[in-house]
This record gives sequence, structure tokens and C-alpha cells, in this order.
Amino acid sequence: MLGFDTSTAASAACVLRSDGEAFECEPSPELLGGPPGHSRELMPAIAACLDRAGLGWSEVGAVAVGVGPGGFTGLRIGVATARGLA
Repeated sequence: MLGFDTSTAASAACVLRSDGEAFECEPSPELLGGPPGHSRELMPAIAACLDRAGLGWSEVGAVAVGVGPGGFTGLRIGVATARGLA
């Protein structure tokens, strides 16, 4: 399962493998408190999580996305990304 959240100023992603091991990609400290950059941060964070988990895109069986509360634009980017990946 792939999950991610864009409801705050920084994007975050995680992958849960079928063996129960979880891999998360947190935003770097310099991104926290800065302007939101979901459109440029989210896909690299997702790719990094999949890489850490040793999984490919075709092995993602489910996609979960945070739906708020949060800023409209960030949530829209997250939901659109989830729909595109599904």
C-alpha cells in the first residue's frame, strides 16, 4: 500500500509492504516551515519510498491519500496524484 499526505506545507509519503514493514519519506528539515511545494516534492518522495521498500510501481496494490483538513491546493494535488496512480 502506498500512502501520502499533502495537507500540510510539506509532502510526506509511506509504503507498507505485504510483510508488514513500513517505509516512510519525511520532508527534509529545510522544507518544513517554507512555502508548500507539493507539485515538485510529492512524486520524488513516492519514488524514494518505493525504492527504499524495494518495490516497483507495478507492485503497488492500493493507494491511500490524506483528505484534510488542510489547504485546498495541497489537497487537490494529493487527490489528483492518487487518482492518476490508481
